[in-house]
Amino acid sequence: MSDRWVELLGEALGDADRAQAVESAVLADPAGLIAQLGERTEEEQALGEISGLLSALARADTVSSMEQWFADRANGWQPEHRRSGTIGVESAGVEWTYAGSYSRDRTFHGAPAQDQPVAAHGFTIFSVENGVFTVFRHIDWAGLFAQLGFTLNTRVPLDPPPEEPRGENGD
Repeated sequence: MSDRWVELLGEALGDADRAQAVESAVLADPAGLIAQLGERTEEEQALGEISGLLSALARADTVSSMEQWFADRANGWQPEHRRSGTIGVESAGVEWTYAGSYSRDRTFHGAPAQDQPVAAHGFTIFSVENGVFTVFRHIDWAGLFAQLGFTLNTRVPLDPPPEEPRGENGD
């Protein structure tokens, strides 16, 4: 976990000390941390929301990655509560949308920033594999590329076939 990741986690939780405790749990008790991700307060249950800790972890992970190219807009990261929560016994996931603006000084796939609004959609999964806390972040890059006017070309370029030798009459 980077310092920026922990800082964003502290902002999302509203508690820098709790963010440090979560960082320690990632190393010391990853399975216990996964169990905590499924625990919701009575208010979260009543509102049909995912755990605040699960949401905060996913936000910290997403924003720390996306902010290298995109400036966060107000309420720029939003979870989709209806399609988020525990996944089996050892995993939890969050579907999310990140609304930002392509206005950073860095280029994104070679294109200079043009202060263009974007909305990226994705899903982040937290789990424990071989005793290690793991994070898998899936982003709809095709949708993001389309918003920026990029195209995806998955065709492998082929050399044109050699020309057939022609006779004297061109046949």
